[in-house]
Amino acid sequence: MGKKICWAIIFVTIALNVVMLHHTVEAYFGKEYDHVYQNTAIAVASSLIAFVTYLYWRKLEYKK
Repeated sequence: MGKKICWAIIFVTIALNVVMLHHTVEAYFGKEYDHVYQNTAIAVASSLIAFVTYLYWRKLEYKK
């Protein structure tokens, strides 16, 4: 996996995180609490994927 693929994954997962935050707020104010937990779990998972991908990109960028 190259550096550009890492950046694409980071961008997509952060965009997914923003969308899930939006859906979470809408579900909370709509009193659909079961959707709140589902959307929050997806957002946390996408954040973890973005973080792990960032660490991998950093390893690729700064290796000797």
